[in-house]
Amino acid sequence: MRISGIALVALFGIALGKAHADAISVSPTTLKVSGRGGMLILHVANRGDAPVVAQVEGFTWVQTNGRNRLKPNASVEISPPLMQLNPGKQQLVRIAVPAVSDGREHTYRLIVSELPNASAGQGVHVLLRISVPVFENTPSNAAPRLSWSLDHRQGRWWLQVKNSGLERAKLTHLAIQTSDGRTAPVSDHALHYVLAGSRGTWPLEKISLSVGQHVSVHGIYADSGKTLNVDLDVPALVP
Repeated sequence: MRISGIALVALFGIALGKAHADAISVSPTTLKVSGRGGMLILHVANRGDAPVVAQVEGFTWVQTNGRNRLKPNASVEISPPLMQLNPGKQQLVRIAVPAVSDGREHTYRLIVSELPNASAGQGVHVLLRISVPVFENTPSNAAPRLSWSLDHRQGRWWLQVKNSGLERAKLTHLAIQTSDGRTAPVSDHALHYVLAGSRGTWPLEKISLSVGQHVSVHGIYADSGKTLNVDLDVPALVP
């Protein structure tokens, strides 16, 4: 399996590049399945004007120390894993995930990659990779439970969040505001996942904080549209 450059895709849930007028597209962009496992369907289409070769790979998606990690997972069965698509054509891809019964949400990523195509001819071709999240065995009535904090290390402040709930949190428009009215985005990326039982952490590089200062964290829960508003006090520095 190839994973070079894919970690960035998994982190942001976006494509790494554009090729042939956005040649590859996928539908749906998120997949969900019960804990009994089963078959999922992904459509991969060529919207460009030249043939493309595409590959679909399955990974377990975890978060370690606030960072997204992808681990190859042979138990995620994909058929077909390789395909050639002529312009305007699409391929139905079947995805089988193993059954689980531990009462927690399991998370995967499908990476759809455009491969080098010898028939593409001369010129520069920026290959495309798209990441599709897969959520399995989300408990009924589950919800994220987020606890926020500020930490100072490596010479700067970090915003941290722990999700002790049974479902991932999908956050957008995440920003921090100080009591004197200054506001800055938490990062340059529009979308932030915090998986169940995991945590997220972001260096606050776009805003300065002072010990004892009151700040607020604002955002939106993308799945429900509900707003996020959390008040924090900047803690004392620990020697």
